[in-house]
Amino acid sequence: MKKMKKGVPFMLFASTFALTGMLGAPQEGKAADGQTTVEQGVSGEAGGSVDLTVQPGTQPGNEIHQPFMIGFPDGKFHPTAPITRAEAAAVAVRVKKLAYDKELDKPYTDVATTHWGHHYITSVTKAGYMQGYPDGSFRPNQPITRAEMTVLVLQVRGIEPLSAPEGFSDTVNHWASQFIGTAKQLGLVNGVGDNQFLPDDQTDRQAAAKLLGLAFLRGPLADGEVRVKQHFPDVPRDSWSFGWVEEAAVEAHESLRTVVEESLVKYRPELTEMQ
Repeated sequence: MKKMKKGVPFMLFASTFALTGMLGAPQEGKAADGQTTVEQGVSGEAGGSVDLTVQPGTQPGNEIHQPFMIGFPDGKFHPTAPITRAEAAAVAVRVKKLAYDKELDKPYTDVATTHWGHHYITSVTKAGYMQGYPDGSFRPNQPITRAEMTVLVLQVRGIEPLSAPEGFSDTVNHWASQFIGTAKQLGLVNGVGDNQFLPDDQTDRQAAAKLLGLAFLRGPLADGEVRVKQHFPDVPRDSWSFGWVEEAAVEAHESLRTVVEESLVKYRPELTEMQ
């Protein structure tokens, strides 16, 4: 069995400007539940138009954002720890608000109904966002690779890969080359030096928070009318990932987006929805 290399953080652009610059102007509408649907047209071949449902805030332009990641029982976030496949499945379910489907009661040989991630894994499998391995396993405790995480984020975001995007020197013949190249073209990921991506290395939790934030036009959360709380002792305010982790975790908040960041208006704990 191939050993998993030590995780290398995704080198991601610090702002969503690179992504929004390749998207069409947002067109707003109303979803059935009263939330605002933002339709972003992706330029070129990358997926046509992609819908984002936004929960409006108390003032025009404000948005309510729900958390999609949680910490550990010790009160920490463990930002440099690898995110596992089960944890990634849980994140996808929270972001997409997927309902548990009992039709796939036990889809994998190594995911018992008593496993904490059973419902999440069942739901993402039904939705087609994640799959298992030829031996019938899902390997829930295995770190998700950088390639797998990139594919998952694009699929959850609803973005189809370009046919022949320019990728990295070590992804040319990789199974996920089109997805990685597409993510690169959209400004979601960058290399780690020497035009390499290290697709089979593991993804750490803080990098996953940033990648998802960029893909869904969220974060980094910054001080606004209210100062951003430090919820985790191991993610201090001077950490590069602080705004991304705080955007992704703990409690719902109302914010106002600028080009490069999200300005916190107020926390909305009474609206927090965490599956």
